[in-house]
Formats: sequence, structure tokens, C-alpha cells
Amino acid sequence: MMKNCIKKAAAVSGALLMAFSGVACGGKPETGEGTLDIYVHKAGYGVQWAYDLKDAFMQEEWVKSKYSNLNVIVTDGDQDGYVKSKLVAPNNNHYDLMLGFDSDYPKDNSLLEDLYDDVYNQVIPGEGTTKYIDRYFDSYATMNKYVDPNDTSGKDKYYVTAWAGGMNGIFYNEDLLIAMGYSVPRTTDELLAICNAIYEDRTDGVAETNDVYEGYSFIQSSGLAYLTYVMPIWWAQYDGIQGYNDFYNGVYDNKLSKSIFSEYKGRLYSLEVFEDLFGYGEDKKVGNTTYVGKHLNPQSMSPDYTYKIAQGLFLRGQGVFHVNGDWFEQEMKEKKAEIKQMEGIDYSIKMMRMPIISKLGEKLGITDSELAAIVDYVDGTTTTAPTFTSTLGYDSDLIIEAVREARGVVHSIGAQHMSYVPSYAREKDIAKDFLLFMATDKAQDIYMQATGGCSLPFKYDVKTENPDVYAALTDMQKARIDYFNSDTVTVYTLPAPESFPLVKVGGLRAFSISDYHTVLTMKNAKKSAQTIFDDTIADWHDQKWSDACSKANVQ
Repeated sequence: MMKNCIKKAAAVSGALLMAFSGVACGGKPETGEGTLDIYVHKAGYGVQWAYDLKDAFMQEEWVKSKYSNLNVIVTDGDQDGYVKSKLVAPNNNHYDLMLGFDSDYPKDNSLLEDLYDDVYNQVIPGEGTTKYIDRYFDSYATMNKYVDPNDTSGKDKYYVTAWAGGMNGIFYNEDLLIAMGYSVPRTTDELLAICNAIYEDRTDGVAETNDVYEGYSFIQSSGLAYLTYVMPIWWAQYDGIQGYNDFYNGVYDNKLSKSIFSEYKGRLYSLEVFEDLFGYGEDKKVGNTTYVGKHLNPQSMSPDYTYKIAQGLFLRGQGVFHVNGDWFEQEMKEKKAEIKQMEGIDYSIKMMRMPIISKLGEKLGITDSELAAIVDYVDGTTTTAPTFTSTLGYDSDLIIEAVREARGVVHSIGAQHMSYVPSYAREKDIAKDFLLFMATDKAQDIYMQATGGCSLPFKYDVKTENPDVYAALTDMQKARIDYFNSDTVTVYTLPAPESFPLVKVGGLRAFSISDYHTVLTMKNAKKSAQTIFDDTIADWHDQKWSDACSKANVQ
């Protein structure tokens, strides 16, 4: 039997469970008509939510009236590529609904059911007249919409939908930050100043400088490129949401233009911040001790440090900052409890709203302190708009709104957690109804309770709709939910690059070097942020640009 293929199965019927458990991995168990077979990939969000949703789905009156002899089986596993291997093998796949990732998307769309008519365009059961697509995050709908450059029918097509929402960003050790006398940074210059101060205080433990913390600012893992989550946010903050989307559509100055590579400077400035924070930097000698690297612990980026090891060290206080996603608490819940019990360590770990790229202040003609004051205002921390004068002559209201938009930019890999209904599945109708159920209020509450506060990709204010569920969440998740439902900031989740035809078909990338994070974090890096930016401009010569536009059928 293939290792890790099937880890757990929950069946409604004991007889069905017995029958299923006797089938070897890769077989096609005959679970009977009216049985919905669901497969869930086990990731940071865990899988308990799927089992809880299954139980609740079966108890819904509209479900029982529609399917009188319904059975549901949920199976989970953690084998990479398992979902795709089953999707592309119709004669060897008994699952009606498979929850995996974007990497599982088969090249042949005929293997997937179009979900537009029966899911996206359907009214959510028990939710009045609200349709699924209207409750779904707008940017997720943009990402999931299938774009065929050769299709002139005008009919919307959606072959996938997401099963996770949330956000990615920078976590911080609140206890260490407070002990060192620092506040949560509002701008990238403030973040860099904290990191520089930590670097300057790094000693062998003998000097009389800062004895609160003498390690590196960031601790990470090279195995998962979580560091790359921050670059698109700063880019979109500077160029604006429209500018970010226009780049991937190949548009500059309202027309298709190769100038996107040189004119959208947010890509360069965000990469420069990335370089300042995570670039290898200089070795520092204090006494007889040499400290390699600068802000990012270089040892944690070695192949020996898995993401679990790096995250465990962060929980132990061996890093003030760490880039991850909102699933971090759920994923490390057991490890955190173990560290507390065995080592007595229990730091307060929180997730900050992404600092605003300081270059935006320069673009608007204001100082970094003025930019930070505006951030406080748009966050609702202060109630009176600060006074300032743009050296470039920009109107104050325009500047505040630009900062407000920037403060709402979010990056998430939630939309990359994709749900598939095979076109050849027997119980496609039940699978689609299960997806509809996942958009209900009840499903939102169940998902949050099972994941420790993570959420599905639907507009839902749990604080208002179910205060008891909200009250039970961690401070980190409460802060995230308050952010998403803020009265002062509109959160916009950046569309994944793969949702744009020029990327999916034409091969467009933000930079010619896709692994820029590796290049910039390695010792003796051969390229700088500026070099990577310039090389990308040079790489996209006229013929390459023309070919990309032709393949993507954009004009």
C-alpha cells in the first residue's frame, strides 16, 4: 500500500466503513449510489473542519429532503500530488469532491465539472437571495474564473473554487518586542529600524548593551518560500491595486505595453525592502565571535531546517519576526503546548498588519513619520486626521485614500486551496450542494471553530453574527477578523498571478528570476534587487513580449 495514501476515513455507515477499509490504496471502492466521497488534503488548516462540515451537512433539512438515503465519506491524506494523480485517472478515482491545491489542476479541463451554473450562480440555501458568487471574495472570484483566450462565447466558466481564506504576513513575538521597547511597525522604515537596532545589539552576551534579545530579527525556513508572501504586498501598496493588476494584464498608461517592466517601480522598491530585510548582509565580529548574516538567521535557511523546526524555534523566542500564514497557530498548536509544558516557554505571538512601504511616502511627498500617522488614522487608532503638506502638491484627502488602499492590501494562498468536482463523478450534484453549504453562515462558524479561527473565503462578520464563536478565538484571529471587517479599511486580497492570461498562457512573471528569494538570501549573492529588476527589463525583448501577448490572445 502506498505510504501515507490514506490516513483516516470517516463513514456514516459502519458497514460502508468496513467495506472501504478493506480496499487497497488506489482502488475504487463501490460505496453505493447516494454516497458522497470527499478527499481532503491535510495541510496547515488541519482536516477536522471537513468532518464537522460533513456531519452538519447531513443534518440540514434541505439536504435530507433532497437526498433521502445520503451517505458521506470523508478521507484525508498528506501525500503531495495525490489529488492530481486521481483526477487524471477517471477509471481509478471514486471521489466526487477533491480538496487540494492549484498545483493539482489538470491540464485537461474536460476532467472537471464547470461549477458556474450549479454553484457560483446559485442562491445559498437558507441565506435569502444571496448567490454564492456574491458572497465569495471578489478577488477569489477573479482568480477562479477560467479564462480561455480562444473562447468567444462570453459564458463564464469556473472549474474550481477555494476552500480556505485568510491572509499571509509577518508574525511577531509581542513579549520580546515590548521588552526591547519597540512598537509594532507601521512602515517598512520602522520595521527596518527595529531590525537594525537588534543587529547592532547582537553581542556575545558579555557587552552591556541590550541583554533582552541578542539573536536575529527573522527566523525562517528555506523549504517553503514564505518570504515571498511579502513582496507582492509592498509592490501593490506602491503601484496601487490597479497598477498591480495592470502589470499582469500587460497594461501601462491604458494600453498594452512592454513598458510595464520599467514603469511599475513598486516591483523594484518592494524587492529592495526584501533585500534590506532578508539579504545576507555582512558578517559581524564581536570580540572572538563572528555572527554571519544580518537580519535573517542564515542557519535557519539551511536544508536541515524544515519549516516545522524553524517555526518551533520562533515559538521558543529565537526570532522576533517570522513570515507565515494565518494557519500558523493551528498548525503549531500542539507544538506550542509541548514547548510550554516541557520548557516553560509561552510567548505571545501575534500577526501584524503589513507595514506600508516607506517609498509610498516619498511618492506622495510626505515624510515617513507623516505616513505612519496616516496609518494610525486609517486604522482607527486615532480619530483625527493628521495635518501634513505634500511637497509634491498632492491633495491631503487623496494621500489619505492612497494610504487607506495600501493598508488594505492582503496576500493569501487561500485561493490556491482548490476544490474539484470531477466531470466523471457519479455524485456531482451532491458535491455541488456540499460546496453551496460551505457558503452558509453555519459552515463559517463550524470552520472557524475547527481551525482555531481561520476562515472560508466568504464575506462574513462572525463578531456580529455569532459573538460566542468570536469570543472563543485567539487574539491573533480576532485581530485578523476585525481587520477583514473594518469600517475604515477595505481589505483586498491580491489575485494570484496564475489567474491572468499573460501569466498562465504567455509566461509573464514579476521577475525573470522566479527564485529571487533564494538569490537574495544566499551568501555572496551575485545579483542585487536592482540587477534583478534591470535584467527583467532586458530579458523581455520585443519578440518575447509579442509572443507572450499572442499566446495569451491579449491586444
